[in-house]
Order: sequence, then C-alpha cells, then structure tokens
Amino acid sequence: MKSEKNLLTIGEFSKQTDVSIKSLRYYDEIGILPPVYIDKFTNYRYYSFEQVAIVNIIKLCIGLGIPLREIKNFAQKENNKINYDGLIDYGIELTRKFNS
Repeated sequence: MKSEKNLLTIGEFSKQTDVSIKSLRYYDEIGILPPVYIDKFTNYRYYSFEQVAIVNIIKLCIGLGIPLREIKNFAQKENNKINYDGLIDYGIELTRKFNS
C-alpha cells in the first residue's frame, strides 16, 4: 500500500480531475475506478495521481457515447493498460450506428 501522503482524498481528486464526488463514487460502484485505498476506520477513499489517466479515459468514453459499464471490456488486466485503439474504434462504431 502506498503511503497516504502520496494519495489524494476523494475531494482533492475531484478537484484535480474536475469530476464530481458523486460521479467518482458511481465509477467505483460500477467497477471502473475504485479508490486505491479505503481507510478501514473512516471509510475515506484515496486515489493516486496515476488514476487521473483513467478519468481521462472515462471522459473520452462519455464523449464517444460509450456506456461507462463497457470500459472494463477494453482494460488489459495483465499489464494494467487500456486498449485505446479498440476503445476508439468501438466509439466510432457506436457513433455510426447512432447517426445512420
């Protein structure tokens, strides 16, 4: 576990990413952005700076019309990366279907 000094509280992370606390809690609920640490005594949620990239992916998906619950389909668990090509291709496909 990383030191809490290197982590952001949910409020700090919300300000850093310009995403509401309510949205961050929803992203955790659906399994696309769990906090890296939850204090077992206070239930405070903590996020890492690296998770800002995941928020950017979420924003991209929203912009492309990709349902948030489908983001997990593009996560490569073995190397903790996102299949950006597949994600963008899927968003384009959805856009084409929507516009036709």
